[in-house]
Amino acid sequence: MQVKASVKEPYMQLQAKTTQLDRLQQAGEVLRRVIRVRELVEKLKKYMGIVEGKEARGVLKELAQAAMCMFEIRSSISLADLTGIDVIDQQKGYINECDTKIQVR
Repeated sequence: MQVKASVKEPYMQLQAKTTQLDRLQQAGEVLRRVIRVRELVEKLKKYMGIVEGKEARGVLKELAQAAMCMFEIRSSISLADLTGIDVIDQQKGYINECDTKIQVR
């Protein structure tokens, strides 16, 4: 009976630490995605600023880069559940607006 107790205690501690490590890794992955989306939104703002200031013919390169940013943003958001994260939720309106502008052009 003592052997069972002496094995069970370290096993339970190891299991708790493994669960904690898994949760930390998941949180790190979400944080990486949030940072990536923020970086992409900043790039998108730069490209959209150029696109909105000129006629459609002169900004094909920037428009293509903005479309690529949109694709990466949508991919990053769809790969992880980022709902409820204020930084992402605040940008969704702008992202949707840019998506519409890119498709129209």
